[in-house]
Amino acid sequence: FDEMMKNSPIELGLGIDHNAALQVDGDSFKVWSIPGEKGSVPGDEDESVPGVWLKWVDEDGLVKSKVCPSRGKLGDLLQCVDEPEKCWSDSRLAEARNQNP
Repeated sequence: FDEMMKNSPIELGLGIDHNAALQVDGDSFKVWSIPGEKGSVPGDEDESVPGVWLKWVDEDGLVKSKVCPSRGKLGDLLQCVDEPEKCWSDSRLAEARNQNP
């Protein structure tokens, strides 16, 4: 996945664990996971839990990542990265949003 990110350095990547899901409802999102399952996100008592990671490429070409917030607005996901202005936004996004209220 990291190598693929380096080929598209202006895009935001999402890494979703096997036992996790990212639910999108309108302009909001929520991360779900199966309780008791292991994943890649640090949890309580040295246990890892399923979750979602945000990934992006910094200006030095290094892939950075951080755990996705558990819920929020889709538009805020870009604000979660260190350099949101480096992430690409499709010029057709506004039109697509108008067509899919």
